[in-house]
Amino acid sequence: MPRVRRAYEEWGYNGGVDDGDVVYVAEAADAVVGLVRRTHEYGVTMLRGMHVAPGDQRRGIGSSLLSAFTHDLAKRACFCVLSIA
Repeated sequence: MPRVRRAYEEWGYNGGVDDGDVVYVAEAADAVVGLVRRTHEYGVTMLRGMHVAPGDQRRGIGSSLLSAFTHDLAKRACFCVLSIA
């Protein structure tokens, strides 16, 4: 979790990560290059903190993370809150 928290901080994501979150991590050369978290809040499954390192975007990393994330959902509903700056 320390590497996950550090990557989020470097990328400017302030949503944090809790020990109970399920975190999908993409790595290259021992560096974290992408993350997405699955949380369970108030009885609802949520997609949170989807980020790919700026220098590693447009390489399919985000799509691969989402594929693993959705595969593990089975038939559960999942929601995502989108924030546009």
